[in-house]
Amino acid sequence: MRDLVYSVSVLCKHNKDGSFGTAAERQKSLKAAMQSLSDAGYGIRDVKQLKGKHIRYLVEKWKSDPNISTGTIKNRMSHLRWLAERIGNPRIVERSNSNYHIENRKYVDNHSNKAKSLLESNLERLTDDFVRYSLRLQQAFGLRREEAIKFQPKFADRETEILLKGSWCKGGRERTIPITTPEQRHLLDEIHVFCRENNTQSLIPRHKTYEQQMRTYEYQTAKVGEVKNHGLRHRYAQKRYEELSGLLSPKKGGKTSRRLSESEKQANQEARLQVSSELGHNREEITAVYLGR
Repeated sequence: MRDLVYSVSVLCKHNKDGSFGTAAERQKSLKAAMQSLSDAGYGIRDVKQLKGKHIRYLVEKWKSDPNISTGTIKNRMSHLRWLAERIGNPRIVERSNSNYHIENRKYVDNHSNKAKSLLESNLERLTDDFVRYSLRLQQAFGLRREEAIKFQPKFADRETEILLKGSWCKGGRERTIPITTPEQRHLLDEIHVFCRENNTQSLIPRHKTYEQQMRTYEYQTAKVGEVKNHGLRHRYAQKRYEELSGLLSPKKGGKTSRRLSESEKQANQEARLQVSSELGHNREEITAVYLGR
């Protein structure tokens, strides 16, 4: 039974599409799925033996678990489709999630707000300056953790905007984020100096790999209590939305979309599209997670 899990591990290691984080999460998801099939008594020993019935079993198992959200199921389905493509049999997974009666994601929630700011006292307690700068980048530009660790100031800093390499980003999608405040400019200048002084191109020490620095980041942030740092992206999104639209986001008590005037609706739509782009998403709808609706 372990052969099935091993075979998907080998396939993932030889097909590392997307960023490190994306590939690692995909491998973890697929290994767990193959283990579920083995535990259920399916006798297949290689991923190339997967059939539609195996996919349907996994979907029904996930749907029956109240602790697994619709969003998680949809992410797992994208991993299964990726796997089906790699084994040359894409038809074993239906193209549409609706064929499996998977509900649409429920993004809208105007009441809970996950936005957070870094505490200066916590930053001072960090003993790794690389981690400190990565955290400050996350807050200043709304970067994901991997993007902030792999950040290369000499490449990224384009004077009026930063350019993120696709290899740093989720889904391999490069993007630009405008530099709009003196604080952002000052932070980038600091990072230029820091990297020169430490003879490194990125916020990863020369003697470490990305994986090693990620573990350092996790240890350091946990030690000082700066966890759940995805909330820094929420903070950035809300701040940028307010700057662009002149409106307070619903997550912070602003008007819901139904209460906006016609001119406000246009400003709202344009701001959401810009925020979505700066966060590295290609759909305006995802901004409801960060801003509310």
